[in-house]
Amino acid sequence: MNKNNEIRVKRISPREMTKLTGVSDITGFALKKGERFDKLSGGKTGLIVLRNDAPKNTEFHEIYHAKARHTKPRNPRTFVRQEIDADKYAYENTGQPKHLERHCRGLFLGLRDDYDIPPLQRLTIMRQEIMPRKDIPKTWKDDFKAFEQEGKTHKKSMGEAWRLYRAGLSMKEAKRETKSLREAENKARNSAWKRLGITGTEMGRA
Repeated sequence: MNKNNEIRVKRISPREMTKLTGVSDITGFALKKGERFDKLSGGKTGLIVLRNDAPKNTEFHEIYHAKARHTKPRNPRTFVRQEIDADKYAYENTGQPKHLERHCRGLFLGLRDDYDIPPLQRLTIMRQEIMPRKDIPKTWKDDFKAFEQEGKTHKKSMGEAWRLYRAGLSMKEAKRETKSLREAENKARNSAWKRLGITGTEMGRA
């Protein structure tokens, strides 16, 4: 894939990754046309940015997204399906990940942050997209069942946390309150991108 210049992979330090994305624990992402980094990709060449310590399966996970030209879907079920498909592609090429526990948590939070879905509904969506599949390792299903059980065990505390969240500022109000901070963050990220030789406008959170 890299030989025909369809997809480029660039590895950077964990510190630089945090500067680029504003997220301390992200290991990699693909620049995809139509999503957060649209103007950086130019619509011509896929670019995957990875931390130096990111495992090989993370690279193949992001390669799958780039090859499939995934953008953020409107349907949360499609979001979960795309992520599992990318993990499957990575597994077929590297034998990893053997377990899905970490990604279950990522999907759970993604459904909250990007789709504003209540906790138990998130678990339902994940179950419907993971458990019927016959093309993924059994360990992944076992990991999801354990994650689901943990969530249901803490159902009361999850529900209370959700009510508190819903009782707070709306997303629109929160964005208005943090506009100045985000402008400063975006300015710092733009500087980081320029040091990598990539041009673009406002950065979003990966």
